[in-house]
Amino acid sequence: MTLLEKEEIDALLVFHANGTLSPEERLQVETAMARDPDLADDLSLLQALRAEMQEEPLPTAGALAQQRLMSAIVKSPQNSAAEAVQNTRAPWPVARLVAVLALVALVGQSFYAWRGSEAPGYELASSGARGDLLVAFNPDATEEMIRQTLLDLDLQIVSGPSSLGLYRLSSADPEAGEKALSARNDVIESVENATE
Repeated sequence: MTLLEKEEIDALLVFHANGTLSPEERLQVETAMARDPDLADDLSLLQALRAEMQEEPLPTAGALAQQRLMSAIVKSPQNSAAEAVQNTRAPWPVARLVAVLALVALVGQSFYAWRGSEAPGYELASSGARGDLLVAFNPDATEEMIRQTLLDLDLQIVSGPSSLGLYRLSSADPEAGEKALSARNDVIESVENATE
């Protein structure tokens, strides 16, 4: 038997021990074992190993996971419950710093709110402030025509439109404003002095 044939037979011995050889391969291995008694000894050793391995139960996945967990618990440092609670608390200087920053933010917000209430600002047109003139704009008037008329006559919209489509306007001279608006039929439908 050549070296190549011996290597092939050695490779087939494992499959012979498992009983998974084809009939031709089994015949080839048995012929080689008849010529070489060492091959027969190797086969009986492989069969004994196979029987021993089959008798030993395999660990389940749950058993392996439990074994890993227990090993990790044994290796981890042991802390008492009091140490665990103490470790979750923020150190006092950090807590104090957070409280001071929150207080500074609250004071700053209050200051800006207080300063903002004194500063003149915008009011909503429907804020309920009283105006000097009560006006209905012509439906055909464009926004540009209305704006230009109000700028020319130094008038400001104070509130409106009401449910009837009326606007209240503020004027430095309500009587002059009423006369000037009455002359602008292309922009103004009606005007009334609200201070009378």
